[in-house]
Amino acid sequence: MYYAGMRPAEVRNLRVTDLCLPSSGWGTATLSGSAPDVGGDWTDDGGQYETRGLKHRAEGTVRIVPLPPVLVAILRAPTG
Repeated sequence: MYYAGMRPAEVRNLRVTDLCLPSSGWGTATLSGSAPDVGGDWTDDGGQYETRGLKHRAEGTVRIVPLPPVLVAILRAPTG
């Protein structure tokens, strides 16, 4: 979130398939929705999160976020 300026709810909805992580240089994240923490009392299914569109954008639109090289390197690093 720090490197890319994304909202917590956008990051929660982010999937690996939404990322373009080249071997070097800048990458991108294609944000298509968010999952804000609204609490179980406020959702139809009693879940903690509610899937929504992006804040201040029409339903179905995406936001392309540039990912700086340092974040691309972090995301490409092996986990373990």
